[in-house]
Amino acid sequence: MLENLKLPSHIQTNLEMSDFVKGVHLGEGSFGEVWQVRSLIDGKDYALKVLDKSSYKGEDALKLERE
Repeated sequence: MLENLKLPSHIQTNLEMSDFVKGVHLGEGSFGEVWQVRSLIDGKDYALKVLDKSSYKGEDALKLERE
């Protein structure tokens, strides 16, 4: 089951791709792809949206930043 990643306050919150093992491709959204990943920190599975921010400008960039 995919859950929201809620880390204890003592764990670094600046996560990187190296903190996860990529699993299966779950789909595509308006701003990028969604992958199943497993956290190397807590061993749980999560959904990770991978965004290509370089192709968005103006209003779309603001939406992307909020997401």
